[in-house]
Amino acid sequence: MKKMELQELFNIYYGSNLNFSDMKPVIKNPVPFVSRTVKTNGIVGFVEQIESVLPFKEFGITVPLGGEGRLTANLQFEKFYTGQNVAVLYSKIPLTLNQTFYYIQCIRMNQFKYSAFGREANATLKSIKIPNLDEIPVWVEEINFKSSDFKLNADSLNINIDDTWRKVNFLEAFEIISNKCEKISVEYAKTKLMIGDIPVVSTTTYNNGVICKNKVEKNNIFTLFPKNSFTLSKNGQPGIVFYHEYQYMITSDVIVVKPKFPIENLNSKTATFIKYQIEKSLFKFNYGRKLKESRLKEINLLLPFSNGKIDLSKIFNK
Repeated sequence: MKKMELQELFNIYYGSNLNFSDMKPVIKNPVPFVSRTVKTNGIVGFVEQIESVLPFKEFGITVPLGGEGRLTANLQFEKFYTGQNVAVLYSKIPLTLNQTFYYIQCIRMNQFKYSAFGREANATLKSIKIPNLDEIPVWVEEINFKSSDFKLNADSLNINIDDTWRKVNFLEAFEIISNKCEKISVEYAKTKLMIGDIPVVSTTTYNNGVICKNKVEKNNIFTLFPKNSFTLSKNGQPGIVFYHEYQYMITSDVIVVKPKFPIENLNSKTATFIKYQIEKSLFKFNYGRKLKESRLKEINLLLPFSNGKIDLSKIFNK
């Protein structure tokens, strides 16, 4: 197969290098903000356009150069901003949508060459080898893609953001309640305790963090955490957040926090919004710099207030 370097087909630019935490979220005329996340096409939110910084034009390919999302290339269908350490590619010649997606997958296939906390792609992205145009398989053009199928719409979030919203530090909104508690090892939970109906939450990213359900014995020494609280993983993929509407136990690499604000409007929908607010700070943590209780102060949330208190009822439109 004949191959060429990525820079032969694409102009490569370094992104906006903005910090999402410094941006103003908006619903009207929003600009997608692309980070190094592997989720939601790389988009972590929708922000107000900055007069002094022009967004990148639509149909650019965003490529995270490091972190967990390294080389997770995505095609952006709207004008956009990027966070730190994200490259932006535009083809030098017209490509069909199918050809573009093919080359995006070719870029992603090089992820194994880089590590989240070691070798990044800043210097070598341009020299990654990709197939020549005449080497693209015939079946690529047989797939029926339409650009309208992929467009994201901030209005669908249906969130009211006005001047009653303000930035609040995580520890102003939540209290850590897992500092002094008895935790279970994963092996012990799965092999030593009897099967029951109390969930055990670990660092897994699946099943709301629950790895098994155990019976609570009369002589149980493990802490039972209250419903309407949140867990954050310290290990594995740091900072993954889950909301729990039930009592549960935890394994050793999990932090539990409960709201300091009124919880009458805390439900799966508002909790999901809070989860998103917390997880947008995940880029600060990794395997080498794990999330721990003392680092929760590095997380800021944007939440609505009424009479000086956080008011979750104002998050979504009626």
